[in-house]
Amino acid sequence: MKGKKLVIFIMGFLLCSKLFAQSGSFVSIPLNARSVSMGNTYIAQENSNAVFTNMAASSVSNKSFEVNLNYRPWLNELSNDYSLASISSYFSIGNKNSIAVGFKNYSMPNYIVNDTDGNDAGTYTPNEFALALGYAYRISNKSAVSLSIQYLGADLGDNAKANTIFVDLGYKSSYRQLEYGVTIKNLGPELKFDNSSSSLPLTIGAGVAYSEKVLQKHTIMASMDFAHMSLNDEAGFSSGIGLQYTYNDLFFLRSGYHFVDDTIGLSAFSFGTGLQIKSFAVDFSYLLSDNVLNNNFNFTCSFKLNKMPRKYVHLSSEK
Repeated sequence: MKGKKLVIFIMGFLLCSKLFAQSGSFVSIPLNARSVSMGNTYIAQENSNAVFTNMAASSVSNKSFEVNLNYRPWLNELSNDYSLASISSYFSIGNKNSIAVGFKNYSMPNYIVNDTDGNDAGTYTPNEFALALGYAYRISNKSAVSLSIQYLGADLGDNAKANTIFVDLGYKSSYRQLEYGVTIKNLGPELKFDNSSSSLPLTIGAGVAYSEKVLQKHTIMASMDFAHMSLNDEAGFSSGIGLQYTYNDLFFLRSGYHFVDDTIGLSAFSFGTGLQIKSFAVDFSYLLSDNVLNNNFNFTCSFKLNKMPRKYVHLSSEK
């Protein structure tokens, strides 16, 4: 059993190196089920995990408070011991300012520790996490800018511990039903271990989303994101397309496709659904692919409160 766990850990670590290169790259794995089910598109859209995606997109909305939980088993085709989870909360301060806090965690399986004589000395549990604090300023009722500061810690063993601080920058605006945004993510110094170092997955992206109401209770939204990621000696492009059907702001069906250059990740089709009852929402996503991402899924649960109607109104009502 211990030998099997060791093999699983080594294989998983190598696969993570293929998917997202080196330690710390888990910060680029989206956890919001709505975004994942729409082909990893989020730059131009409000979502409940905004402090880790594009906080400016949520600032240009009518919500005053939100808290959300995300859980995503990772590499579940390989092992049940990998998982990602996050919790975050968003607060609106008046009409122009908002803040958000968040915690994101990457859990990995135990591995066997041996002493200097090669004897079994127990097990060790590697772990990586990120703490985030975000601020957004609403330039107008259509536009906002944001800054998220994150602390990243990596604990992969007694001689493999490192930490760093990085920032995400975001912008969001709209014209009629067209929403668009830009992000610069993971901008900061590299993780420095005792005998090695690893840069963060610096990513520059842009996204658009268009929504159209069909009859009184039916709405269709199409979204598209493009991004360029550079990580250590690797670089490549990714893109995502997504489609969402909404019935009466109550029930959601989603699908999408996320394409990634082989040098930085893996591509997959995505599907998902969601249910919103008053202030509560539950979302689910599922991936289909010919690689290790096949059958990957994640859940999001959120609770939000909307502002009372004031000077600024929700974008979907603007013409």
